[in-house]
Amino acid sequence: MPDSVPYSIRRLADGEEAVWDAFVDAQEEATLYHRSPWRRLIEDQFGHQTVYLYAAGTNGDVQGVLPLVRLKSRLFGDYMVSMPYVNYGGALGLTPDIEIALMQEACRLGEGLGISHIEFRDTQPRSGDWLARTDKIVMLLALPGTPEALWDGFSPKLRAQIRRPQKEQAEVSHGGLELLPQFYAVFARNMRDLGTPVYASGFFAAMLTAFPQSARITVVRHAQQPVAAAFTLGHRGRLEIPWASSLREYNPLGVNMLLYWDIAWIISMPKRHWERHRSERIGWLRAAVLGANDGIVSTASLVLGVAAAHSTHGDIMVAGVAGLVAGAMSMAAGEYVSVHSQADTEKADLDRERKELQTDDPGERRELAAIYVGRGLDPVLAKKVADQLMAHDALGAHARDELGISETRIARPIQAALASAASFSVGAVLPLLVTAMAPQAHVIPFAGGTSLVFLALLGALAARAGGARVIVGAARVTFWGALAMAVTAGIGTLFGTAA
Repeated sequence: MPDSVPYSIRRLADGEEAVWDAFVDAQEEATLYHRSPWRRLIEDQFGHQTVYLYAAGTNGDVQGVLPLVRLKSRLFGDYMVSMPYVNYGGALGLTPDIEIALMQEACRLGEGLGISHIEFRDTQPRSGDWLARTDKIVMLLALPGTPEALWDGFSPKLRAQIRRPQKEQAEVSHGGLELLPQFYAVFARNMRDLGTPVYASGFFAAMLTAFPQSARITVVRHAQQPVAAAFTLGHRGRLEIPWASSLREYNPLGVNMLLYWDIAWIISMPKRHWERHRSERIGWLRAAVLGANDGIVSTASLVLGVAAAHSTHGDIMVAGVAGLVAGAMSMAAGEYVSVHSQADTEKADLDRERKELQTDDPGERRELAAIYVGRGLDPVLAKKVADQLMAHDALGAHARDELGISETRIARPIQAALASAASFSVGAVLPLLVTAMAPQAHVIPFAGGTSLVFLALLGALAARAGGARVIVGAARVTFWGALAMAVTAGIGTLFGTAA
């Protein structure tokens, strides 16, 4: 950074949050996700390292901010995001030059940390040679000034869909922490049915506590049972619904339509846009890609090994089909045993917790409150949350927040086994189809070459789903697949020649 610029880039220190937030609140382009409470919230709930940079003027005044979170895992790599888990972030400054300076400083910091890349979740393109992703969209709905005007703008069909659950005596509630157990029960069950990992309930409790004026929960109940729920975040002229779910069996009743309509407080507050984001990656895709990768590598390697031993085309196909069946059964059996063991362990833990609730209810309340204090709540609020959650579902509260178990995500061994076998089989079929169609003399180059192409495509897909670099992800999977095929082909050649 040139010495002549009238500011310096610093890292936010404890005790400076007030001046940071004062600057954010004064900026028209600021989002809720630029505010400082997200720093402790993400550190406490996910354990990630945060780096909050700001540009300080010559008199110490804040002229720009850039919140960053470092995400590091063996599976998805090491990179930073501004901001993860939410939809927006990026640099916010008095001028574009200050914003670019913050981003450049983040890049220098990232190089020192050895990370692969930084994702800035801006809403507008940046000048310069910054790479931009275009695979995510934001949908905005401008709202009229009154509920009557909004209703009048609906089609007769949409009005009928909203009225149907009302005629079936569905009820709607709006609130905060007191509705968290009901929201989480619906949300976690729906995410489980979709095959998507679910955030812990503590993440939502922390947002409700950190942003009491912005974070709200809406729940639709039918016959006293929560059947649809939404977690909303409001900021200035917009309201987002980043997390919403409804139980599948109640969708024909139209409870999701009632849910969105009955978030009526978005109209009574000075908010002019309603957002819903559908472009986030889905967790089940990663698991499916990994299973298919196993199928391709295992079957293609087996086919190449047998072919290299100068076997007949029929023998190669028999070996390939046998490998597919054996691999799928092995995957299914392994997954069944693993998940069943997990289910047994969870059941034992829940039985033990149930007994402790019966014999020492006050102690269990203190234990749950202490967990919430450790996550950042003050003792008075932590006790209130613990009492409310235990009044609704004591065992469920301790299972989620003490044991890390959600009764809405009970392990399903048979379902897990079938899913694992199916994903492996889909991958294994690809090299088998090529082998069946290829002339015997060209089985090795055809099966090997196309399998590497399949692996590269799946590796790229997995990398994109995880937010990593596509080329690196594809190259990594392709390299190890090629190595496995080369080793088995070499063994086949060795034993075939020896025979």
